[in-house]
Amino acid sequence: MIEALVYIPLEMDLALHAAPAISLTLDFFLFEGKYNRQATHLLAPLLALSYTVWYSWWAERCGAMNNGACNCLSSLAYSWKLIHLVI
Repeated sequence: MIEALVYIPLEMDLALHAAPAISLTLDFFLFEGKYNRQATHLLAPLLALSYTVWYSWWAERCGAMNNGACNCLSSLAYSWKLIHLVI
């Protein structure tokens, strides 16, 4: 059981999350070429659907191996939800 939550420093959190998000967003909008109609209306939905199906399968597979949780963090979050429901 976790005794206390561990918080990382704000600078580290920004370095791990905000800096990559900002740089990838700027890269996309500044340097990415325009997509044609076929790519945006046919290929993008197919890729999104195939990734969704694959990720759902993977999460269910991991959940079966971890007694219902896709990873260790979600099992901890699920435990905390149960504790809060009981209290």
